[in-house]
Amino acid sequence: MSDRMNKEVSYKDVEKSETSNKVNPKNGWITVNRTCNMRCKWCYAKETEYRGELSLEFAQKLAT
Repeated sequence: MSDRMNKEVSYKDVEKSETSNKVNPKNGWITVNRTCNMRCKWCYAKETEYRGELSLEFAQKLAT
């Protein structure tokens, strides 16, 4: 059980698990977009493949 609680959940995992009986995470954060142009050398976001924006509809689903 503790492994599941500490596992990082990706956007795709949340999308797939909408209809499953998985344990819901206790906390999280929502990254609305990846359009920051500050170019910080330490930033982890630039290494990801996701370049789109989160739709308002999906953000509302995540919040409820």
